[in-house]
Amino acid sequence: MSVELLSQGTQPRLAEIDADLSVAMERVRAVADSAVLTEDELSDLAGIYNNLAYLFLYLASNAAHVDWRSLQHWKHAFYSDEVLVEALARCLAQARFEDVQAERVRKSYLEFFQGLRCLDDIGRDAPHDLIERAQDCRSALLSDQKRLLGCR
Repeated sequence: MSVELLSQGTQPRLAEIDADLSVAMERVRAVADSAVLTEDELSDLAGIYNNLAYLFLYLASNAAHVDWRSLQHWKHAFYSDEVLVEALARCLAQARFEDVQAERVRKSYLEFFQGLRCLDDIGRDAPHDLIERAQDCRSALLSDQKRLLGCR
């Protein structure tokens, strides 16, 4: 997944980001399906989820300028798919690494995915629903403001 796509021009290239997210999901699923997690797979997983955090933070913070609704299903796919989250937690729980840094990363991501596992559907979706409602309200407010000021 290329975070450089965010800074090319004034608008992120959403179709290319969508394609990158598809490739990232394929890799995450391959890692989740692996019998024994390797350090390279852990590194891939950490890199993907670090980039995802940056990507979704960037898109959410620029929602007034970027209509990223076409990518929101990916956020659910990476963070709320119970089967995927469970498989990743199980994979991380079974792995052990001699390298201290790799073991620290493994434990951090295990804790993260276990936390996602503990959320119920309401707890998992509530923040996203609230953000979406707030963005809709903001858009309506901006539209009304432009109308009142005579801007089109």
